[in-house]
Amino acid sequence: MKNINYRGVSMKLSKKVFSILALLCLAAIVLFSYTFGNDKSAIGKGSNETPSEQEEQVVKPPASEEDTGGVNTGGIVAGDMMSGLVDLGNGKFQYQVKNQTEKEITLEFTSSQRFDYAVYKENGEQIYLFSSVALFMMALGEEILLPGDELNYEFDLTELGLEKGKYTVEAWLTPKGGENYKILMDYIVE
Repeated sequence: MKNINYRGVSMKLSKKVFSILALLCLAAIVLFSYTFGNDKSAIGKGSNETPSEQEEQVVKPPASEEDTGGVNTGGIVAGDMMSGLVDLGNGKFQYQVKNQTEKEITLEFTSSQRFDYAVYKENGEQIYLFSSVALFMMALGEEILLPGDELNYEFDLTELGLEKGKYTVEAWLTPKGGENYKILMDYIVE
């Protein structure tokens, strides 16, 4: 028997029970570090790059969509998932991902988080990352997009108290793997 004293409470555990508890704790630590330490797809490819280095990864709409705020508003473009970032005014934005393919798309997630966004200064320095200040429930989930379906997520930058200047806003999905549909937009605070 092993005596354990924790905050004035004395417990006696057999070596077998103590070994099982120790193994369970070790397994939990290994599983946690593997899940969150090695899966960089959950925060997007190239997340340590500045916005200018990431531009080749941005999914851009066809030129005919520029007058609609970067989002395709109708029809299906075979083979493409489209992402857009719409400035709703007053520091509010809507990130959109639309299934423009002719097939069902399933996006798998490892937590309740579905998207993330970041704000960069004009020099490329990241000054805000949503996921670094938010908590998400650990639960597997999925979003199924039929042809023509879209996901919409709104966020508000007024809470950040940004000073006057030029910024870059970046948004992306956080699926378990595959494409994360990053999009960038310039944002000016006057």
